[in-house]
Order: sequence, then C-alpha cells, then structure tokens
Amino acid sequence: MQTVGKVGVLIIAAGGSKRLGKPKQLLEYKGSTLLQHSIDKAKNLHNAEIAVVLGAYYDELYPVIENEGVHIIKNENWSNGQGGSIATGVSYFANHQDRFSKVLIMLSDMPLVKVSHLGNLIEKSKDTKIVMSKYDGFTGVPAVFDQMVFPELTLLEGNFGAKSIVRKNKHSFGSVESRVPFLDVDTESDYLKLLKLSKEDDI
Repeated sequence: MQTVGKVGVLIIAAGGSKRLGKPKQLLEYKGSTLLQHSIDKAKNLHNAEIAVVLGAYYDELYPVIENEGVHIIKNENWSNGQGGSIATGVSYFANHQDRFSKVLIMLSDMPLVKVSHLGNLIEKSKDTKIVMSKYDGFTGVPAVFDQMVFPELTLLEGNFGAKSIVRKNKHSFGSVESRVPFLDVDTESDYLKLLKLSKEDDI
C-alpha cells in the first residue's frame, strides 16, 4: 500500500447562487457560514493545504476568508460553469505538483459531509487514482484525484465535471459510501431542509 503525501483541498465557492438570489456561501450555519464551515472541516484534515475558488460575489467573500490561511483563487469566468472553476483551482496544485500528491475537491454548500468521510476518501486514494463519494446509488464530490490526472482536470470547462475523466480511468477508480445525504443548497427550501438535518452534523 502506498502512502499519501501532501493533499491539496480545493473548495469550489464560485457559483452565482442564481436560484437562491443571494450568496449561499454566506448563509448562516451553526453560528458561522456555509463557506467558513467548509474551510473549518478542511482544516481538520491531516497534511492538507486549502485553496478556495471564488467567482461571483468575490468582493463580498474575499474579506470574509482572507485571514483564514487559505489560498484564494479568482475564476474570472465563473459564469461559464463549474468545470472551469475546477480547472482553475487544480491548476494551482498542478503548478506545485512536487508538493501535492492528491487533490480533494469539495463544494462549499455541502456541510453535512463529515470530516471522517473526507479522511476515508483520502485513505482509500492510496491505492487508486480516483475516489468518489457514494450515497444512495449516486456518486460525486467530494472526491480525491491523484496528481496523474491533474492535467486532465485542468482542461475541464463549462458545466462539465470530472465524469469523463472517471470513465477514462475506470480501471483505477474507487468509492466511499457516505452515511449522510449529499444535500447541496440551491434553493431556500434546500436551506430549510439543511437546518432540520444539521443536528447530526458534528463538523
């Protein structure tokens, strides 16, 4: 079994929250915000360095996290889709590939995912190129990618995520079952549902 070197944690927080009508990254959650909560979870991971991709609401979000000790990346083309934000963020880690063996990609609006689950993803990535989260038959982020696929990740664009990369590397793919749902916050009803479920979130 291989060991995992330094892990880059990439938090995608660039979206425009169009359906919600306000920056969901700043929604209150457990006395903090969704974005801050994601950063706090990432800080609990061993031997990890955090980068946050901002786009829409950059001017509002930057001052909130500028002193958090994270690398802040601005995606000028955030409106083109999440694929471009992933590419922009992974490019930072790819340019420092001598320091990072893996990248863990997570979203800023999925606070129910537990630190223990993120750690399990990293642990399983010792033996494979790609490890994705799985819940109720659905696979997706958070996910860990080996540096061998960094070049492919940096080419993503538009609304296309990493599924094409997963298909090409299906011989070296794994998943970790999550005990909590992949609830992301896109609407006010999502947020209200999150608040009801939040009692089970232990950070």
